[in-house]
Amino acid sequence: ALMVFALVSCNVNDGNKEEGNGDGDLRIALNLTEEWKSLGDGELVQGCIIVSNKFKTEHPEAFAKFMEEYKASAAFVVENPKEASVLIEKHGIVAKAALAEKAIPNCNICCIDGETGVSYMKNVLEILYNANPKSVGGKLPTDEFYDSNVEAGEGSDDVTVRVMALKGPTGMGMVQLMENSANGTSENKYDIKLATEPPEVSAAVIAGTVDIAAVPVNLAAVLFSKPDVDISFAAVNTLGVLYVLENGNTITKIEDLKGKKIYATGQGATPQYILEHLLKANGIDPAKDVEIEYIADHAELATKLAANDVAIGVLPEPQVTVALTTAKTQRSQNGK
Repeated sequence: ALMVFALVSCNVNDGNKEEGNGDGDLRIALNLTEEWKSLGDGELVQGCIIVSNKFKTEHPEAFAKFMEEYKASAAFVVENPKEASVLIEKHGIVAKAALAEKAIPNCNICCIDGETGVSYMKNVLEILYNANPKSVGGKLPTDEFYDSNVEAGEGSDDVTVRVMALKGPTGMGMVQLMENSANGTSENKYDIKLATEPPEVSAAVIAGTVDIAAVPVNLAAVLFSKPDVDISFAAVNTLGVLYVLENGNTITKIEDLKGKKIYATGQGATPQYILEHLLKANGIDPAKDVEIEYIADHAELATKLAANDVAIGVLPEPQVTVALTTAKTQRSQNGK
């Protein structure tokens, strides 16, 4: 998620900032979901579905149908990765079906609503708030954010539902719904748009040009905190998808990141706050013990990681699979 973002450590020595040497094959060094769970922090939630309260009130049946169709779509992708991957390529979410098929098992696509979804959201937002109040808009969402009661208002359910998701696990989980919508076999009529970056979705929610959106969890809280945005939580749709990759074998635990210079994207989004929380929990001060520099383009950094131009990176799926597969191909061609 959720989500297009990446963190990559530059393979450059910088005084006391010690780097890995970048020797060896590109590998997954750490699963940040497991690191999160090892702290006793519960499920790592990265993405969720939010809904406009105006839409939910005026079109309760259409909203209920969307939830049914989204749940079915997420289950289809998880249970049928080969079939789903063909649709994921077709709808432009991941460039190649083979990469999508490899990535799906690690994407933690889900649709968890009701009390379980609410408890997961409350837990992760509280942790993010305690780490950095700004990450969730300065305050935790009130109970109104989690109000799942739908009071039917005036309005017809002959409506086109405007949905927005990100290219990544959230879009991947929606792909059967997208296909059914394109074929005219979905319960609702849909206008589904895919965004590359969270700010695109945020702008649409603020402008009121979208009814339902898949967003990073912290962005949902930030949007709720805005006085003129009337939204509520619908479901958790992506659990942890972040991994540390390394060209080499120097990183085996979070503490090994101490002293590294890290280049990152996703500033102000869930990955930044997850990384900072994990560093702090392992005795590393993000402001003093590592140097983190945020840049704009995750794709460029992922490419550098695959080309062994940088030593250490933190990537989400499906970019992890893309980087690992690209590295393997390039190195076999180069005889490495």
